[in-house]
Amino acid sequence: MSVSVQQREIFYVENSVGGDVTVVDIASRQVIDTIQIGDHPDDVISNRAGDRLYLSVIKGHHEEPNQDQVEDPGEVVCVDAHTHDILWCLPVSGTPHHPTLSADDRLLFQPIFNTNYLEVIDVDAPATIKKIPVGRGSHGTRLTVDGKRLYVGCMFSDQITVVDTETFDIQKHILFPEAVRPFSLTSDEKRLFAQLSKLHGFVEVDLTTDQIIRQIDLPDLGFDLGQLDWPHTVNHGLNITSDDRLLFAAGSAAHYVCVYELPDLKMVAQIPTGKEPNWVIFSKNESLAFVSCRASDEVSVISVRDLNEIDRLKVGDYPQRMTTVLK
Repeated sequence: MSVSVQQREIFYVENSVGGDVTVVDIASRQVIDTIQIGDHPDDVISNRAGDRLYLSVIKGHHEEPNQDQVEDPGEVVCVDAHTHDILWCLPVSGTPHHPTLSADDRLLFQPIFNTNYLEVIDVDAPATIKKIPVGRGSHGTRLTVDGKRLYVGCMFSDQITVVDTETFDIQKHILFPEAVRPFSLTSDEKRLFAQLSKLHGFVEVDLTTDQIIRQIDLPDLGFDLGQLDWPHTVNHGLNITSDDRLLFAAGSAAHYVCVYELPDLKMVAQIPTGKEPNWVIFSKNESLAFVSCRASDEVSVISVRDLNEIDRLKVGDYPQRMTTVLK
């Protein structure tokens, strides 16, 4: 008779200044390991099987998108999620930001911030097999539910570029009034929500027309936005639950997360967090939201049902992006 093995969910947060990854058991909310990476990790994602982690690692940490400024390129690092051993490191052509895996986990779509390109990496080779000219300052990426399109936010060309994930052709550009930061789209691909660098809030885009139809302002900051210097952003961190019911938006400069009900975008909660919330993800069953707070070296744990903070976890130095896996 077969015996089912209870899986446990593990949470990974990369610490950009610390150069490592903090590993947390979600059930006990205890740190169980630290993975040394080095340099400046900027993102960590996992494959669907839960046995591989992929980190974008910035070496030169250039802020300006200069195509000639690649003398110290970054790299993608692959880590075994079970043993935490580094399996391979692949140099890329510039400064890597937030990647996404294809639906079959075979390709890694890696934006290169200081060039015009998105690199397509075959993770089994590993090797870059294609460079797609998506726009200057490519930063964030989102895959559609059907896996057929990749949305790429570009900070210095003020647009989101939509790429066919099979042919690598560019399907369209969605224009914005300023730099695109974190964004998310509904599962039916009818609405997109995006944070912009100088906006204390986010915008809603109708993806049938690719036009901004609404701007949502977060609660007042209490100070002038002019005090923030480029390349900093007012808010950084936005995610939608998979049932398209709740949108979580980080108010980074004011140290809170606001929660909105979709589709009406009625604010239902304003939740205090650690300092400078930067990224929002959910546990696999979406009972918990995790918010990295990079200025206080913490992760805020939020109950999605009750919409309140239930814990704060001390992690490494300057935590930013996160992922979870089942083991």
